[in-house]
Amino acid sequence: MSNHCVIGVDLGGTNVRACAIDHAGNEVGDRIERPSFAQNGTDAILNAVSSAVIAARESARVPVSAIGMAIPGFVDNRAGVIRWAPNFGEERHGVFYSWRDVDVRSPIEAQTGLPVHMGNDANLAALGEYKYGLGKGTANCLVMLTLGTGIGGGVVMSPASVDGNAQGPLVLVGGN
Repeated sequence: MSNHCVIGVDLGGTNVRACAIDHAGNEVGDRIERPSFAQNGTDAILNAVSSAVIAARESARVPVSAIGMAIPGFVDNRAGVIRWAPNFGEERHGVFYSWRDVDVRSPIEAQTGLPVHMGNDANLAALGEYKYGLGKGTANCLVMLTLGTGIGGGVVMSPASVDGNAQGPLVLVGGN
């Protein structure tokens, strides 16, 4: 067992799920699942995420060092911002306004006291499958399609599957 773990978060259009995971991909705490309140506004969504993270941290059997979040949409991890996510937002005067340029990192870090790293949910699902699932130790390339509240996909390539000086695994994030 590792001497630390991260809280993995899957933020979806219906639910938010969180669990403490060690470096080898083992669960070291309870799986937490709550409604994501995806269309109830940013505060409700981020409070749901923080609440799930705090519950997952409390159940962790080793110290937690960070949060890793998988979020559907165009995720700008460097800025800590969701550039666009069609499943999240709020209705105002009969019109749904989806997330555009929403700061996710700062509020969650403030509420949990943990650093946040994030990426597109389909890309991270593909990377997880490559590293810990069916692709573990065998795949040079892996393509994954995700079906849930929305539809997504991810592509992971090992350095052996590309020409040039690549180190990996590499996740194809598209042109955005």
